Amino acid sequence: MFSRIVEQAAGRGLLDSTFRIDSTDLEALTWNDEALWNYDPKAEEYYYGFGLKIVSAGSKIPVAAGVYAGETGLEGDGDARYT
Repeated sequence: MFSRIVEQAAGRGLLDSTFRIDSTDLEALTWNDEALWNYDPKAEEYYYGFGLKIVSAGSKIPVAAGVYAGETGLEGDGDARYT
């Protein structure tokens, strides 16, 4: 469904070549087996949890979203899941 909406937005000329990437940290409790250690370069420290990213284009229309665990981002060796 999400991909279909993005395709419709592109077909109507709502997307442009300017992309924005926003990320945030989501800390987890230590018993969460799916979380991993991540590095926050702004804070210059590690945290246990997940990273969240959203990519938008045009008038802030989201075109991709992702949750990852481990030291990664849009590229890297961590466990990433993007939509």
